[in-house]
Amino acid sequence: QLDASGLYNVGGNFSVRGHLDVAALEQALDLIVSRHAVLRTVYGQRNGEPFQTVRTDARLVLDRFDVDGDSADREAQWQRISAEYASRPFDLASDLMIRAGLVAYAEDEMRLMIHMHHIASDGWSLSVFIRELNQLYNGLREGRAVSLAPLPMQYHDYARWQHATCRRGDEFVGWEFWRDYLAD
Repeated sequence: QLDASGLYNVGGNFSVRGHLDVAALEQALDLIVSRHAVLRTVYGQRNGEPFQTVRTDARLVLDRFDVDGDSADREAQWQRISAEYASRPFDLASDLMIRAGLVAYAEDEMRLMIHMHHIASDGWSLSVFIRELNQLYNGLREGRAVSLAPLPMQYHDYARWQHATCRRGDEFVGWEFWRDYLAD
């Protein structure tokens, strides 16, 4: 199931100046992916019925791009890479719901691209992701033991709770409204 539009991608680009410990960044990204099951969940169809599976073998590979030339040429390359990366579709049946890329201008100047599918992230959760990435990266870079507070629940726990609270007997509250509203 390919989301070919790229319209449901959320994320952003971040400038990195100074020395970047790429190994610590990769390890921090992997820790976040292993922490949040929704980033490892894939969505498929079997006999026309949707299903989801949480991958246990997930590892985020940091895509790397090098740009060179004068500053105008590097900026043009950056614009092209950034636009393509932001709009690249996710294969919902096999991809992690996150990707990260690093564009290197020089040894001490890079741009980090983080994009997630909206099925797994929104603006609020992106801010949580960035906060966790900063904590993990800084601790790993400094050689400190880093631990984040345990998650009180995974997203699927929240979805089950929301599903249960939206049911009234055998009906979904608001079903008629949304069916009529979205009919066309």
